Amino acid sequence: MKNTIRKLALCSPVRSVENTILTLELPKRLNLGCELRSNLQQMPPNSLVLYDCQELSAQKIHLNLQHLQSRKCGRLFCLINTSEGSLHERLVEWPSLQGIFYKGISLSELGDGLQRVISGELKLPRKLWQPLFNRRRHPPKHSSFLLPPIHLTRREHQVLEGLYAGHSNQAIAHQLALSEHTVKSHLYTAYKKLGVRSRLEAGNWMRNYQHTLAESAASYRLKNIGTFTESA
Repeated sequence: MKNTIRKLALCSPVRSVENTILTLELPKRLNLGCELRSNLQQMPPNSLVLYDCQELSAQKIHLNLQHLQSRKCGRLFCLINTSEGSLHERLVEWPSLQGIFYKGISLSELGDGLQRVISGELKLPRKLWQPLFNRRRHPPKHSSFLLPPIHLTRREHQVLEGLYAGHSNQAIAHQLALSEHTVKSHLYTAYKKLGVRSRLEAGNWMRNYQHTLAESAASYRLKNIGTFTESA
């Protein structure tokens, strides 16, 4: 999920004194506004959500994340006041989790960590992300170095990226300002070039070999003296 963070939303159902003070102090350190929110059903757009683990159970946070995702308004989030070994650490499975900050850290440490998150880094403990990373790694089924060059148009590349991100044809069409029929046409042509027959096969291909598309595109641009074919 790519998102430009423009403000912070601190979820505090209790609206504790500590969190009230935090909403006043963090903007001074991060140059971003910070809202204290007790209603978890909606979050401001382009916000980094901070869930206080002392006030919210892991289950409640998980259900809130599912709710926001179901309404297609998922947000990047961090956990604060987390206890080591707690169920909250299992929320590391959520791709939108950007940082975990444990109880007892100073305001300066929290501010520095959030600044790194806002700059695009992940602030996750190694003990949590390394097992997750290792589970996701697997030997490629085929060597990508043996693939022949695949020349996709920009539109074909874009619709494949949309498909790989899990978007429907309708959503891809809306995002690219195309008709749904045109999106289907681009996918049909891309399938033939990749040698796949379904969305599932195309998604698996993108998972394993999408990096080769950038290499092919660079080669294709050189061969065509800087031009890149794009069809409407």
